[in-house]
Amino acid sequence: MNKKIHIAKNMMIVAALVFGVMVCASCASTSMADAYDNDSKIAGNSNSYNLINCEQHIDGQNYQCRIEKLEGMDTVWTHDAAEDVSAELSYSVSVYNGKMKLVLIAPDDSLTTIAEITAETASGASQKYTVHLKKGKNRIKVVAGKDTKLDIELSIPIGEFEELGF
Repeated sequence: MNKKIHIAKNMMIVAALVFGVMVCASCASTSMADAYDNDSKIAGNSNSYNLINCEQHIDGQNYQCRIEKLEGMDTVWTHDAAEDVSAELSYSVSVYNGKMKLVLIAPDDSLTTIAEITAETASGASQKYTVHLKKGKNRIKVVAGKDTKLDIELSIPIGEFEELGF
């Protein structure tokens, strides 16, 4: 009987060690940049990011930001629409390193990619995009891959801009 108890204790110790190694391995492989291709994380209400040296300015319906390094995602704009409505979003983005995208999140958590820009693609040009907002809370998130450096300007006549990192 003592032998069975000894074997059971050893099996529990081994199981605990395996579990600990699995937990540590999953933590080590997770980074903020992993959210870039994960629509369910992007659509969620939380924001997760690493942000270094962000100079930003909000002037009414205009937003400007220069970011030295961003990884992950953060909400930059919200609007609680009383009914379905459309609005024109003007944006200008320059990506110097990495990749980024602007994503519109509808109240039902469906995603629409407004723009996706990498350091290798043309950037800096101003674009206009008609956003179709559904009744309820609509959000725009800035989503960045690893070590992304960028400048961004946004303008939209409705809703509220929020500073990244707050």
